[in-house]
Amino acid sequence: MEPENLPRCQRAVRLFAACLLASFAAAAGFALWAKGEPDRLLARLEHQTRLEPLDLLEQRSGRTGIVLEEDGERVVWDGLGVTPLAKWVARAGPVTVYRFDEELRAHAKSVTNEVKNLRAAGYDSNELIARAVKLGAGITLCHPQTVLDVDRGRPTERVLPTDLHCSPRLKPLHP
Repeated sequence: MEPENLPRCQRAVRLFAACLLASFAAAAGFALWAKGEPDRLLARLEHQTRLEPLDLLEQRSGRTGIVLEEDGERVVWDGLGVTPLAKWVARAGPVTVYRFDEELRAHAKSVTNEVKNLRAAGYDSNELIARAVKLGAGITLCHPQTVLDVDRGRPTERVLPTDLHCSPRLKPLHP
């Protein structure tokens, strides 16, 4: 390189380094913002009422989860597994929240234990919740409907989301 081109080359390198540093800073800022998004969405949902253990959450798709407390943290149990509450809400999109009546909430510990016991049995979310309430509290939320099991080609009994949410034991909190 010629000596008169050296300062020009250094300016280009410094400009590139500054642009690269600004890009990394912007990416880090976005990552921090995105990491906090689940908590912001949960705070927005809880603006009026704090979600409590045994609350049911329903996505627009009909997928249902039940809020439980484990090791001091609120989590959602559903047919796919256990997910931290804020993460489930962020992944779910708009949700409807349902709360059990006080008589049923008095059985929270036994219903929670039954949810955990039944989880390994492979029930879908609605059946898991209905069976856990029946076994843990002795209360029938709803009666299963007979539907066609397309995998087996024969009728089977299922608890559908509409059955569960129409129970007089549940009250919608957030539409």
